[in-house]
Amino acid sequence: PKAARHKRLSHLFQRASGAATAATTGATASRWASEKKLHEPRADLVGSPGAAPQPPCILKIFGGAISRGANYKSVLATPRCSARQLVREALERYGLDPDDF
Repeated sequence: PKAARHKRLSHLFQRASGAATAATTGATASRWASEKKLHEPRADLVGSPGAAPQPPCILKIFGGAISRGANYKSVLATPRCSARQLVREALERYGLDPDDF
C-alpha cells in the first residue's frame, strides 16, 4: 500500500536537507550564508536518463510591499539556478536595481 502523502514528502525533505547540509560544508565563501544551490533531481524521480530535460519551474514572487499594485512577479527557475540568481531576477522584475541590495 502507498504511504501517506505527508510521510512521503517528509521523507523527501529530510533526505534533501541532509544533502544540502553536506553540500554547504565545502568552501563557498562567495555565496551568502542563506543561499543554497538547487540540486539536480534524482533520476528515479525525473525518469530515464534519455528522457527530455524538464522545463523550468515558475516561481511566483509576491511583493506587494515592494511595488504597489503588483500581486506577484513570475521568475523561471531550473535546478541549476542559485538563490542569488532568483532574487536578482525578481528584483529586476519589480524594477529595482539588484546591486542596491
